[in-house]
Amino acid sequence: MLSVKEAQNKVLDFDYKPEKGRLDISKALGFVFSDNIFSPADMPAEDIAALDGYALRAVDIKGADRNYPIRLKVYRKETSDVLEPFIEPGFCTPIFEGAPIPRGCDCVVPGEATESGKKDILIYDEYESNQNIVQRGEDVKKGKMIFPSGRRIYPKDIGILGQMGIYDIEVYLPPRVAIVTVYPKSTPRPAKPDSRGLMLSGLLTATGAGCRSYSVRYEDGKAVKAKIAKIKEGCDFLAITGSKFIGEYAFLNDVMLEMDLELGFWKVNQDPGRNLAFLTGNNKAVFCIGGNLTMLLICFEVYLRPLLLKMMQRKDLFSNKVNARAVEHIRNKRGKTSLVTVCLEKKQGVYYFKPLACGMLSSIKSADGIAFISEDTIGLHPGEVAEVLKFDKNM
Repeated sequence: MLSVKEAQNKVLDFDYKPEKGRLDISKALGFVFSDNIFSPADMPAEDIAALDGYALRAVDIKGADRNYPIRLKVYRKETSDVLEPFIEPGFCTPIFEGAPIPRGCDCVVPGEATESGKKDILIYDEYESNQNIVQRGEDVKKGKMIFPSGRRIYPKDIGILGQMGIYDIEVYLPPRVAIVTVYPKSTPRPAKPDSRGLMLSGLLTATGAGCRSYSVRYEDGKAVKAKIAKIKEGCDFLAITGSKFIGEYAFLNDVMLEMDLELGFWKVNQDPGRNLAFLTGNNKAVFCIGGNLTMLLICFEVYLRPLLLKMMQRKDLFSNKVNARAVEHIRNKRGKTSLVTVCLEKKQGVYYFKPLACGMLSSIKSADGIAFISEDTIGLHPGEVAEVLKFDKNM
């Protein structure tokens, strides 16, 4: 029987080959760049003002100070002007941050460093050529790589792409995800969706991958195999859930192993969630998870979520791991890893955790994460440290 770490490694060794596609940047949030993105032009495309003030020639205010201010005439652009005017020596013109530098000017004096009149201004400090000017290409040179392949796309990235004039990009498309809830033939068709399928659908959707949900009645192995096989062909990631028998070998043997799938593992040396199965084949990953909501939540966080994020080309598979101290004694059966739902509290930069009762709805509601109690120990004493997998805040 595999350990938790061995089972995790087996899952993450699955070599999924993602598809690529082009998306409008307005729809690309949360996706991952599949190609490097290079700037198509210099940014800015021309010299611009770094602040509000007056554009002028630096040589015209050489030597200016508080005791010897220099007076310049103010040129104000007329609405009838078609071309950008040339600013003559001895003149200046008002300018706003980000505006192109007028011809004839080579620096910008901030407005607060001047004393304005109706037709002229006094300047009390000298400024160097190119001072307070962002030169063409100073921010980004044409051809410079802006975003590398494999980077997740954030809201600010979409604004940067738009500023550079890039409105459609190539991304890794997320895997097609499906959930199958299997209920036994002794149970009448439920009027409403099963709670396990509902929770799994929410957990999968929270990762950013949409999913389709199906219900299948287990009448006999051949019939249910045909239905699940059809669903499997239309997805890349399949999670099968239901009552406890889903994780039993009889279900695997009668249904799943007849579908051209290779069994990665069946059973993990953990509690709860021992009867977990993982299968792969034809660029598809399949999980079979039976049991209650607590078991489903734990298996999702430890196995399903990391693999799905990897299939989406994400790098942050386990970025929510923390070390935390137990606040009370926790028992464990030596030789088996206990995965315990816990509530977390942070005090003076240190995380503390308290175990919650397994299988209780109130415990699921209050849970902040899962503590890993090593198979090498019979438990933890107060103050001892364990690794805790924090739940995503969107859960």
